[in-house]
Amino acid sequence: MSKELDTQSTKDLLLALDDEIDQKCFELKEKKKAERLKKVFFYVCILVITLPFISIFTGFSLWSFLLPMVVFQGLSLILLVSGILNLDKEAV
Repeated sequence: MSKELDTQSTKDLLLALDDEIDQKCFELKEKKKAERLKKVFFYVCILVITLPFISIFTGFSLWSFLLPMVVFQGLSLILLVSGILNLDKEAV
């Protein structure tokens, strides 16, 4: 009887906390995603800073990097702006 009561109370407790557990899992996933995006942003910044210096020392022309850099920045701007606008919709 006691074991059945414990099992039932455990089930009731899990059902009561189900929404909070889901919310906490979602928060942890969002935090992990934000950390991953921070790392990607940091590495891209390092590449943008170091790539011209490396090209100078190896003899490549900086003009050869101009078109890919403009394309990269344009794509980044489009993706980041759409991401920011998407975050605003989730907050509302």
